[in-house]
Amino acid sequence: MNQPWQYRSANYDENNIGFYINHHDEIHRITVGESGELTSHEIGKNLVIRATDREVDFVGSISFYPKEFIHTKIPGLTLNTKVSISDSIYLVYQSENHNMHLSQAMFTKAKQMSELHKNLVYFWLHEGKLVVLAFKDKQFYMGNSYDATNIAEVIYFVTAIMQEAKFDSMPYFLAADVSEMKADQMGTEFEKFGIDLQLVNSKMPYVSVKQIPDTHIATNLLIISSCALPEEF
Repeated sequence: MNQPWQYRSANYDENNIGFYINHHDEIHRITVGESGELTSHEIGKNLVIRATDREVDFVGSISFYPKEFIHTKIPGLTLNTKVSISDSIYLVYQSENHNMHLSQAMFTKAKQMSELHKNLVYFWLHEGKLVVLAFKDKQFYMGNSYDATNIAEVIYFVTAIMQEAKFDSMPYFLAADVSEMKADQMGTEFEKFGIDLQLVNSKMPYVSVKQIPDTHIATNLLIISSCALPEEF
């Protein structure tokens, strides 16, 4: 994006807590007020990071641990950060500064969707970074992150988890949390395999005469503003 995107509500204050991701020096940031309401949404390469801003990771490997096994270290996995994402599951990942991870919000969003669609596969994609989460009978079944260089690889990783969950033999709902620019192309490619793909409803709590960019990032940043803080693993 050559020109930064900026929205600020009437309640915006420089002291509002911010949450941001930084990818190739392009920053996506939202800020929230004392009640958790959105007060700003900005995208740009020259945004000034303030003392009240919290960086959020979204790249690198992630693992999901049942709480009863959270003290078990798996040989070969160099993960140093953990955060509770449900009553029974921890998200574990590598983060130099023990930052929050955008997958926390993705899990929250997908879990809410699973209340309506008991067999659910949710995936999030941004510039080759892919996260896939599966819920079976409304319970978290499995999840993983991948580097996907093209749509063929996205389809491969998504359908692999669908097959692992045996969704080929039962009704399921497949939801894509992607930019609207990619949604149509993604839907067309999945349709070639007889797979119906639905776009996640990622609407921001403000309106604009222009299309709001990358809401699949901003809506998750807004969710993560109310998620648990991570700790050392």
